[in-house]
Amino acid sequence: MRGLHSLITENENWLMQRVLRYAKEHGYTEHTPTLLEAWKTSISGLSAPLLDVLAKGETIPHLAIHQDFMSDPISSFGVVQAKRHRERGIDFCLFLGLMKYYRKSYIDLIRQSGFSSDDKERYREIVALYFDRVELAFSTEWTRTSESERNQELQKKNIALNNEKNKYLTIFESSPNPIFIIDNYDKVINFNFAAARIFYGIDTPGKQYYTGESTEIPPIIAHDIKKFEASHDSRLFIENEVETADGKYNFVVCMQKLLDVSGKFQGSVFILNNITQLKILEEERQNLSKQLLHVQKLESLGVLAGGIAHDFNNILVGIMGYADLTLMNLPSMSPDRDNIEQIIKSAKSASDLTKNLLAYAGKGKYTTQCLKLDDAVIGLEHLLLISISKSCVLKFNFSDNLPSFEGDISQIQQIILNLVINASDAINNKSGVISITTGLIHIDQLYLNTTLSGENLEEGYYVTLEVSDNGSGMDEETCARIFDPFFTTKFTGRGLGLSAVIGIVRGHRGAIKVYSEPGKGTSFKILLPAVEVTSERCREKKSDLFQDVRGSGTVLVVDDEETVRTVAKMLIMQFGYKVLTAEDGLDALKIYQENMNEISVVILDMTMPHMDGSEAYTELRRINPDIKVILTSGYNESDSINRFTGKGLVGFIQKPYRPMELAALLKEHTAPI
Repeated sequence: MRGLHSLITENENWLMQRVLRYAKEHGYTEHTPTLLEAWKTSISGLSAPLLDVLAKGETIPHLAIHQDFMSDPISSFGVVQAKRHRERGIDFCLFLGLMKYYRKSYIDLIRQSGFSSDDKERYREIVALYFDRVELAFSTEWTRTSESERNQELQKKNIALNNEKNKYLTIFESSPNPIFIIDNYDKVINFNFAAARIFYGIDTPGKQYYTGESTEIPPIIAHDIKKFEASHDSRLFIENEVETADGKYNFVVCMQKLLDVSGKFQGSVFILNNITQLKILEEERQNLSKQLLHVQKLESLGVLAGGIAHDFNNILVGIMGYADLTLMNLPSMSPDRDNIEQIIKSAKSASDLTKNLLAYAGKGKYTTQCLKLDDAVIGLEHLLLISISKSCVLKFNFSDNLPSFEGDISQIQQIILNLVINASDAINNKSGVISITTGLIHIDQLYLNTTLSGENLEEGYYVTLEVSDNGSGMDEETCARIFDPFFTTKFTGRGLGLSAVIGIVRGHRGAIKVYSEPGKGTSFKILLPAVEVTSERCREKKSDLFQDVRGSGTVLVVDDEETVRTVAKMLIMQFGYKVLTAEDGLDALKIYQENMNEISVVILDMTMPHMDGSEAYTELRRINPDIKVILTSGYNESDSINRFTGKGLVGFIQKPYRPMELAALLKEHTAPI
């Protein structure tokens, strides 16, 4: 029996296909489930009692006239099948006819097997006895059931079917995704509430199902049906952007063909997955990613630019210092004075270049005060007019009663000048308009995410400067590089302008937003945080000028660059001071402890190995809380001083410093001769 048992269990799919073939040939598929899985399940269910008998090694006896065959498991299976088929509304004769093809399929399986002739004959007899008992039990149960009982069963079945239909209709109508069911003549059979609302502007669920009105297929469905019907796939996915009665949507359309068991096309199901919000979120994510990459690139380049400028400033201290010392000691009529002055002039030009680099790094030297944006623009009007092409028209659009902002007037005017000159270059020799517009907006974090800005900008009110032109515009690739140092679409020798602009903006804790399209012009919008005029930050800094810069006392110069220490010592000694030098913070502590009563002021570099200026400053104050310290650095004052707290820091001087500037600061904080 094991041979027959294995043959049946290993060939369920073959049996299913064979039964289907007979059912198609004789028209039985019209009255039975169309899903292949249902046919496979029927084969498995029909085989189960037979396989159970075979597994136990039992025999199936021949039918006897007085035998109570209704009590054995095989007959019980036939009784259960009779009840199930009545509930499904399947005709008695239909079932018996179909059973004939089930029986024939099992016999076919045995016939094509590799068993011996005797085994095949024995297995055919077992299968025949099995199907005889199933059919007889089925027929007996069916004929013993009264018409009244059958009607009651049908009523229960109808109620169950209605409940099942309502359940799936509820699911169908509750789906947030539009669903269409189309027949094989491309007519709408049904659509759910989401489809009714989005495509037809209908607010009544189930209208199509209950009214059965003829409804026009939406263009998106009509367009995709042709592609779908032409394909050899039973399922297809297409992404579409669609204009609907409810607005513009992005859908992924899932199309599923409805086929009967013979493979004949009966219609289609269209499920439209709304991905509009996902597309928006993905676009925002990509924009944020681009902004982040751009900011990271600018930060990296800024660190590089700032480091170069800082080191270059240390070199310039030596060049300008030695030149100044030489000039101070030359006779007024010396022929070498012109050469020395040219050296100083060239060094100052190099110093201006480092300022641009520091501006790009957001570490420029700023003398901040409360400013009015309109005043900054008006102060440049004449220079702007002579700086742009004669074919350009300059228009000013000022907003009334703008609040102040805190900034360096020269740096802000550099932004304006650079942007206007860029706009003029974009217009070239054609006629064009450059607009300068000021305003005030309240921005949130979502808006800040769309800008290029410094770190941790706060939501709030920002004064805005917008410079727009109707010039050639830029493509996306060019826009992504315009703030890179020395990147230019113009002739060589240009390129730090916009790099300095973004550095100045970041140094002022502002942001910049760029919009440009080829052939449509460009707009740069600068955002600077607005402040009240009464703010403590808006107090103007004042300094006194001294005519006599000579002084007395001892100055400790702390710097890790030997050239800077040497030049500073020589310059300071020229003005009557005694000078001690230290090469780093640790050396400074030692020298100060040994000469504390003698030292009047300390000139302290910020960036040093072993112990930097911040740490040295803290330790020096522990030794003497009343110590006077002048900080020096290649970076700007605000960026440097922010690292120092408490009393004792009396001044700041940025490298490269000039002799008179240094002397005036020392005179202010030392005793007179």
